[in-house]
Amino acid sequence: MKLGEKIRYFRRKKELTQKKLGILLGFSESNADTRISQYEAGIRKPSYFVLQNLSHQLDVAMHTLEAPDIDLQQKPLEAMHILFALEDAGLIHFTDSGIFIAAADKKFRRRLLEWEKMHTELPDAESYNNWRYRYEK
Repeated sequence: MKLGEKIRYFRRKKELTQKKLGILLGFSESNADTRISQYEAGIRKPSYFVLQNLSHQLDVAMHTLEAPDIDLQQKPLEAMHILFALEDAGLIHFTDSGIFIAAADKKFRRRLLEWEKMHTELPDAESYNNWRYRYEK
């Protein structure tokens, strides 16, 4: 999802209007809905400060909003270069049996194991998504 789509998705999930979210972010009542509409449409990009405030108001981790939009239909090369960067970082390795994610770093390994646990133990998709959207908030 693109940033604007994420903002719209999480705003609706919190049952906020564009105007109400804009007011919560500190915009004047006269232009609050316009600013949010511009963010959601991708016409305007929120500043770092506004992005921080958005993550707080929408109750999601800032990394959730900042995560890259990986559209395999539109940007397959971008997705491949993300995988190449993970390989460069030593997180993806090739073996005779295929590709695997390495977890040599203890902190990263802990996070991968936590992810696996939450994916298997949370009772439904909504609970899992709530966990991952707020991860390390």
